[in-house]
Amino acid sequence: MNKETNTNKKGKVLAVVSLILGLVSIEYTIMGFFLEILSSIIYVPIICSILAIILGILSFKAG
Repeated sequence: MNKETNTNKKGKVLAVVSLILGLVSIEYTIMGFFLEILSSIIYVPIICSILAIILGILSFKAG
């Protein structure tokens, strides 16, 4: 029972981190679009979105 509780808790934490990274990715994309400074912050949304997708899949499997 304890292992199942830890797995469920881990899945929830991964899901929340995935959500936060997705929101950061969207924020940096919008900020770069409106401020037209894509050259300096183009890598942040790409990295955050890839990590968000990976963590979302892991949380679904842990879940």
